[in-house]
Amino acid sequence: MAGLLVAALLAAACGNDDGDPGGNAAGPPPGGDDVSAGEIVTVGSDVEREDPEGTDIGSLVDGDTEFALELYRELIADDPDANLFLSPYSISLALAMALPGARGQTWDEMAELLRADEGEDWHRARNALDRDLRRDRPTIDELMPLELDITNSLWGQADYPFLDDYLDTLARSYGAEVNTVDFVTAAEEARAAINQWTADATNDRIEELIPEDAIDDMTRLVLVNAIFFHANWVNQFDPDKTTDGAFSTADGSEVTVPMMQQSIRTDYGEGDGWSAVRLPYAGEASMLVIAPDEGRFDEIGGGLDSEQLGQIRSQISDHQVDLAMPRFEFRSQLSLPDVLQRLGMVEAFEEPRGDSGADFTGIVDARELFVADVVHEAFVSVDEEGTEAAAATAMIFGATSAPPPATLILDRPFIFLIQDDATGAILFIGQVTDPG
Repeated sequence: MAGLLVAALLAAACGNDDGDPGGNAAGPPPGGDDVSAGEIVTVGSDVEREDPEGTDIGSLVDGDTEFALELYRELIADDPDANLFLSPYSISLALAMALPGARGQTWDEMAELLRADEGEDWHRARNALDRDLRRDRPTIDELMPLELDITNSLWGQADYPFLDDYLDTLARSYGAEVNTVDFVTAAEEARAAINQWTADATNDRIEELIPEDAIDDMTRLVLVNAIFFHANWVNQFDPDKTTDGAFSTADGSEVTVPMMQQSIRTDYGEGDGWSAVRLPYAGEASMLVIAPDEGRFDEIGGGLDSEQLGQIRSQISDHQVDLAMPRFEFRSQLSLPDVLQRLGMVEAFEEPRGDSGADFTGIVDARELFVADVVHEAFVSVDEEGTEAAAATAMIFGATSAPPPATLILDRPFIFLIQDDATGAILFIGQVTDPG
């Protein structure tokens, strides 16, 4: 199972000349009603979510793939020998919900990172991809139907004058529910409410998305995306065949872990320095496992880009694979401001001072919002039956002749992606360096 989350806190800059010192600009709340300290008011939108029928998503998925692999490479550069798990799709959605409110250089940097275009078409494509991922999926008798839930929400200061155009875009393309809270006098109660919403949306896999002190009386907006994924393997492993085996970790040591085993007919291939296998889930999704050759893990992982991934996907074909794979379960907790700034999203994190710093004047007229923090938590568990995954992001602001045989023993560090087979969207990406 995998649970993960990104939280970016949009706060009001102190002492901004365009607003009061607390950034508590006068104006009606999003819902038109005041809230008392600690109260949460859910506000419906007059704008219905758009039907994006016929919208092309090809370029969006290509851009998301580039972003996913760029983010993965940057994160493993910090600690190449560590286990890692994240949802680039969830992170993309959190940043995408902030993008309509960005202006000037802030928009330019975020758009370049997300490979986004100007205007509403890119947001319409995000809506179309979300619709495609929510499609009715084929089922297989005796196997659990694939479950993929994607939910967005907005948590705003009750007396803050959010612009209607911004809220309308989030309602139209992201179906984001608006909740008004009182960060100014009840920040801890607001944090608890957001964490509870996240826990509910991720089947209690992420219970403490936003840590203590991440929200305070200067917070004005939190954008949240949550994903829950649960699927059975099409070809499940027999638990009776799972035995203890040796796994060589990234640091050269050896650990004993439970190794699942089966002979499976599926896509398999080999290339320069790698072997790869696709493990299908019931419901048109799969895990693509990339096992670098011994001694080449850093090279293959550090060079994994969209071109290399495309080559791997194109070079795997029908085989009868004798497969051994460890059961594994771990959690990643990440702080993302530094990595996002290294990738070029810089100005969004700078407190506004006059005409400099973050520009989110598409959210509120006064230039006073900036991204105060971005945190990410992820949990993954893979066993004989399949995979469960959950993710939340908050912004605080695939009958011929007999196939050839193959054997793959995953007894060394490997990279894995959970992907939607119909669209090619990468939902999760990670690496296993020590399943023990």
